[in-house]
Amino acid sequence: MSSARIMRAKKGEYEIDTDKRRLDIAGIHKFLSTESYWARSRTLEQTLTAIENSLCYGVFKGRSQVGFARVVSDLGAVVVTPRTAIVVATHGRFDEDALEAALRSEADYVSLVASPTRARAVLESLRARDIPDERLRRLRAPAGLDLGAVAPEEIAVSILAEIIHARHTRKAEAVEAPTFVPMSTIAGRLTPQEAAEVIDPVCGMTVRVATARHRSDWAGRSVYFCCARCKDTFEADPTRYVA
Repeated sequence: MSSARIMRAKKGEYEIDTDKRRLDIAGIHKFLSTESYWARSRTLEQTLTAIENSLCYGVFKGRSQVGFARVVSDLGAVVVTPRTAIVVATHGRFDEDALEAALRSEADYVSLVASPTRARAVLESLRARDIPDERLRRLRAPAGLDLGAVAPEEIAVSILAEIIHARHTRKAEAVEAPTFVPMSTIAGRLTPQEAAEVIDPVCGMTVRVATARHRSDWAGRSVYFCCARCKDTFEADPTRYVA
């Protein structure tokens, strides 16, 4: 089994654990090969290989395993149904495109790994794509229950906990209306240290000047953005983002 760092989290009588040694391999394989619609007839060897090469989460109630999740990256191999959970974590590169596809699907759970500021900006962008409000209300952003998670593994555990909680409660959380960071926060004179990173005036994300791919020249200065969508939004109405 993998020697990756083991993460555990507990909420009420349920515990989430990434320790593969605790997994009920026989139970997992039986369900996949005889009861699931996506992996029926899978061999035990295929199940073991999938678990070995994936980040896995077991859900336990006492000594009994009651749930299992495996992180997959190839959505083309996944059949999306009302019981599908989709987590978007592209770090600003394809957030809107991925979320649009997810929200237009029948997935029961859709979330975005992002800061609250970024999440609000993405929501406005999705509204501009004419996604119905009833579908936008399904978006959970930032993703995960508030467990004080910091490390990536901890954030992953908090997201899985939210998925389980959502399955039981079916209560969607709406993202608040967007608020914008004024350009005055990045205008004026910058020290060399400050100049290394600036704030995207549309979504509030920190952008490294040296590696920024999206820039607009406005009012005699350069403005940097985390993605093309923020750049297009700014250029459509620059004065909106000026304090």
